[in-house]
Amino acid sequence: MNKRLVVIAMLMLCGTLAFSQPPLQQKLKFYVQMQLGLKIRTDKTAQLKEGSSTYEFLTVQSGKSYGIIAYSEEEDVRDVDIFIYDANTGELLERDETSRNHAILEFTAKKNQKLRIIVKNFDSKRRDTAYKCGYFIAH
Repeated sequence: MNKRLVVIAMLMLCGTLAFSQPPLQQKLKFYVQMQLGLKIRTDKTAQLKEGSSTYEFLTVQSGKSYGIIAYSEEEDVRDVDIFIYDANTGELLERDETSRNHAILEFTAKKNQKLRIIVKNFDSKRRDTAYKCGYFIAH
């Protein structure tokens, strides 16, 4: 009887794991590759407290499509944002306006230029805790 209950419990667990949702990172990568048709070139993570950020430089080519995706799978992170600046002038070119645990910016470069991409943990449950946030750049 006990062995039967253990087997049933294991089958239920395996079934739950088999049909569970894929992680957010996996969903976002699938979206970028299958829906946008872009190839991921950079894939990084950083430990970010609320209000802190990390950055990456990217040189873009005129007429080429790009996707910048930032996310956190941490439950306590409520808003991750992306800001794209001209690296030479400091002009803000694009920004994420949503309040979600992920951000997606798609654009076609208007000219050849160097960009500074900032990923920011804008809002999280605890200000003094560093949370794992990730980002990837595709083109």
